[in-house]
Amino acid sequence: MSDLKHFDSFFRLDGKVALITGGSRGLGLHAATAFLLAGAKKVIITARKAEGEQGIDQAVGKLNKLPGIKGCAVGIAANVAQTEDIERLVNAVKRTNQKVDILVANAGATWGGPFEPTPDWSSQKVLDLNVRGVFNLVRLMVPLLEAAATPQDPSRVVVVSSTAGMNVPHVGEHGTIMYSVSKAAAHHLSRNLAVELGPRNITTNTVAPGFFPSKLANGLIDILGGQDQLERDNPRGRLGQPEDIAGVMVYLCSPAGSYVNGVDIALDGGARLTAGRMTKLVPQLQKIAKQVQVYMRSPTWISPPFGAGALTNDLEKGVEVDPGHRQHKFTEEEKQRFRNNPDYHLDFRKRIEAEINGLFGMYQQGSDLSNQFREVIMKEMHRRMGPGHEELKAFIIPKWSPGCRRISPGDGYLEALVQDNVEPVLSGIERVTPGGIVTKDGKEHKMDVLVCATGFQVAFKPAFKVVNGDGKSINEDWSNGPNLYLGVSAPRFPNFYTIVGPGATWSNGTLLPSIETTVEYSIKMMKKIQTEAIKAIEVQQEALDDIYAHFDEYHKTTVWQEECRSWFKDGKVKNRIYLWPGSTIHFLKSIKEPRFEDYNIRYRYKNRFAFLGNGDVKATAARDVQGLSTYMRSSDHEWSVE
Repeated sequence: MSDLKHFDSFFRLDGKVALITGGSRGLGLHAATAFLLAGAKKVIITARKAEGEQGIDQAVGKLNKLPGIKGCAVGIAANVAQTEDIERLVNAVKRTNQKVDILVANAGATWGGPFEPTPDWSSQKVLDLNVRGVFNLVRLMVPLLEAAATPQDPSRVVVVSSTAGMNVPHVGEHGTIMYSVSKAAAHHLSRNLAVELGPRNITTNTVAPGFFPSKLANGLIDILGGQDQLERDNPRGRLGQPEDIAGVMVYLCSPAGSYVNGVDIALDGGARLTAGRMTKLVPQLQKIAKQVQVYMRSPTWISPPFGAGALTNDLEKGVEVDPGHRQHKFTEEEKQRFRNNPDYHLDFRKRIEAEINGLFGMYQQGSDLSNQFREVIMKEMHRRMGPGHEELKAFIIPKWSPGCRRISPGDGYLEALVQDNVEPVLSGIERVTPGGIVTKDGKEHKMDVLVCATGFQVAFKPAFKVVNGDGKSINEDWSNGPNLYLGVSAPRFPNFYTIVGPGATWSNGTLLPSIETTVEYSIKMMKKIQTEAIKAIEVQQEALDDIYAHFDEYHKTTVWQEECRSWFKDGKVKNRIYLWPGSTIHFLKSIKEPRFEDYNIRYRYKNRFAFLGNGDVKATAARDVQGLSTYMRSSDHEWSVE
């Protein structure tokens, strides 16, 4: 058992004094509310105006009416984009406070519009408030922060930035280029402050929210398709809520976050991770750009969503779901049913998973399921592109079977391709020029913004250096292709394990259970090493040769061997197929327990049974009744001795 000191106060702010800029509304007000509810002694909020609907006075009144709080909120009007006003603010704080424990630099400004023309005042506005203002505020507040700081309980600076500072979110007519630049600068400023102020017992971290419905964000939310569309695009299926920002803020500023320094926390439900895919980008760019050119090197199958069976049976009240049905948006009533009935929720998830696993037959070339799926997906692609567009249809709909390359859902992608302001470019790219792109047919395409969304690099060889005891790197060993047993272990590289590497289930079904089972497999290997005094476990090349021979024979009849270029085949048209020869559920069954007969084992001691030690177990020394009688049980279930 770990000795966790003061665990009951891990997420408390009792007695703390906090200053939050931009605290009269939105994210700042959420943070102020959370601080007071967590026990803060005083929360000082700032905004440019004291009066009015969004002024400090109304916000302070609401905060001080929070039930059960012991502290209070006070307001100081200040424009933290101007150094003179920041100095006045800091002096006002000093008059009533000898120290400040928490500083949240939340005030921010945005501006959006086309790249040309961009008025000079717009960039000055966002840079002054989002970067210079933050730097000057922290610089002038340091004496008050140092007065409160101790090595055990450092003072905290939290810079509220945006996921716009972590990627390229919005360009074109409604672009936010300088806003994004200012937020990226805020991230780097925060990291510099973490190093500068850390030795002075002041931590600095950045919180980068995605879309939270607010006055600042609502306009852009509408431009990008509205809240419903953004929620569908978000892996968590929703936008940010007050509790999300409150939880992160309290964590960073409470004892639980005292050792966190120089960290960027993206608070967007994972939305930034999906933004790079062309099939996600094109529908959004089409809505905001004057013209969009889409460069397509290869045909691809764009599929409808999976899981229609469970939707038909449960959520659509028995009405059959069309295969082209868009992603289902769960209602609050449906989500409440999931919360109230975990067994029903689990059963619903199981039936979606079973439906996906049941589709594995589509990967068998010429099977009824493969032909049926091809017919459904082709019909749906034609429907979504509408009448006409024959050249585009002839190019984008593949000749090879669905599944030969990774299938993309691409909700809205096909519809966007046939819009008047979208030009599909079907010739390959020759080179990029200062003014645009020259395609292989010799034509130069002019553009203002180039968005690179070709895909992702799936490198079979590790990006980091792995060297065995003979001084040979794994990159050298794999010079002719991956050499990996069950997607986990490599001959000549003992005690080396990967998670769903080449040869695992990248296209056979849901990947998450394969990741979990591969992790469990690796842990079992490590546990054997730790508990049996083993120096090294190394998979035999002979075992790998045998499984690869089975791969090659099995894949002679799968769609993956058809003539398409795929990263399943290391980016080639014809090559060994590095995919598990079976379904995902078959993979899970096959690797649930390690086949130790496929490994060579080297022990630490001459006698392989030296690990038996003094003949006793840990439970004896601990006088653990349960541990000393673990084999006694009321029902027949597994037991073990530690």
